[in-house]
Amino acid sequence: MQTITNDPTVYGLKVTLTLDELRTAAYVGVDRRISGKKSNRTETLSFVADHLKFGKDIIGAIAEQAVAKATQQFWGGAVTEGFSKLQGDVGQLQVRASATRDDLYIRRNDKDNARFIQCRVDEQTVYILGYLMGSHGRELGQDMGDGSYKVDAADLMPIGLLGVPFYLCDTVEIYNKQVK
Repeated sequence: MQTITNDPTVYGLKVTLTLDELRTAAYVGVDRRISGKKSNRTETLSFVADHLKFGKDIIGAIAEQAVAKATQQFWGGAVTEGFSKLQGDVGQLQVRASATRDDLYIRRNDKDNARFIQCRVDEQTVYILGYLMGSHGRELGQDMGDGSYKVDAADLMPIGLLGVPFYLCDTVEIYNKQVK
């Protein structure tokens, strides 16, 4: 197993989840949406239509599972009301994801010193595309008028510079393809 740490030539990673990992993440996403409905939690991004919210939570959980796998960190898939108070989605890392876009969205209230990883989810394959610090994302991003800032994928930092080790194996590999 090869370890990647502080390598500016590694822009992204491709992570393939097993069907069991995919199923676990999907269950977590559904549980998060149900927990949110019970507590009347509101959506923070205006572009997420009501009929897509379950899918958004599932995609986010799949991406978190992939980042945990690539960094060999424990991922418990927190669902309870207190999960927003955790340091990050995976350890101290914040994970953002989409199935259709590569841009990173930073929210107005996101922590300046938090590291935000952008992922694109394609069923059981997750592309870890890069990262930015919260403050840097707000500086670079376009103000969307809803409390979020859209950062073009081309402005993301190489994932190899994140400052945490990534572990390459048969299901975690370097992905340096240019983003869309």
